[in-house]
Amino acid sequence: MDNRYYIEIIALDKVAEILDTFKEYNPHVFSKTDEGYEWLEEDDSKCIVLDNPYYDETLEIVVGDMDEFMLFFAKSHAHYSNYQLDYDQMIERIKEILTNNFCAGVITDNEGNWFGSAFFDKDDIKKAPQSTFDFVFKEKEFADKLLSNGYKVEYSFWNPIDNSVING
Repeated sequence: MDNRYYIEIIALDKVAEILDTFKEYNPHVFSKTDEGYEWLEEDDSKCIVLDNPYYDETLEIVVGDMDEFMLFFAKSHAHYSNYQLDYDQMIERIKEILTNNFCAGVITDNEGNWFGSAFFDKDDIKKAPQSTFDFVFKEKEFADKLLSNGYKVEYSFWNPIDNSVING
């Protein structure tokens, strides 16, 4: 097992490192006192926003809420604990998103009701949605509704040239 799993970190101590790592994306730092960021749970939490040069879909990294990290892009998000291994995995995931090797995926029914979202490797989205979103389709109630009423899968990339929509 990777020893980084056992190294606990203080999430807020990583803010400067995150800003330096992604400085070419003109990062902005917001706190709970900034307009539009009142949703941050803790007073000292930060939300780092990376500008997207292609369109208005920014990437947000929440640092410090519950002493964890949260990554938001498009209609997906992921949580990362305050261990070095999780932090390193989050940084790698962000780099993969910024190079269009990973995307945000969301599945809704044809009425627009959300059923699930996740981040996917670019190669994985070539598979059928039932495979890519297996965590949704394995729930019989969800699968029955989506397959009988229809669904829409949206894959959003940092550079929208690779964005796609699949109707099922």
